[in-house]
Parts: sequence; C-alpha cells; structure tokens
Amino acid sequence: QMRANQMEQSYQNLQKHDDLIKEMQTEIENLQKLEFEQQQLRGQHTDLL
Repeated sequence: QMRANQMEQSYQNLQKHDDLIKEMQTEIENLQKLEFEQQQLRGQHTDLL
C-alpha cells in the first residue's frame, strides 16, 4: 500500500511539473507574439517618419 501511495505521489508531481512547463511555454509564446507586434508597430512608425 505504501508503495502505491508513493507512486501516486510521484505521478501527481510529474503532472504538476508538466502543467508548469505548459504554462511557461504559453507565456513564452505570448511574449514572442507581443515582441513581433511591437516590431511591426516600430516598422510602421519608421514609415511615418
């Protein structure tokens, strides 16, 4: 029984870890989109000058 609990615990920890990694990847993608949009805005801005 003890061993099953430990395995369950390990599995839950792995799941949490996976979720955190997915969240980080989403954050990174959002940052990259923002950066891309800013570059486009800068490009438009230089066109105006």
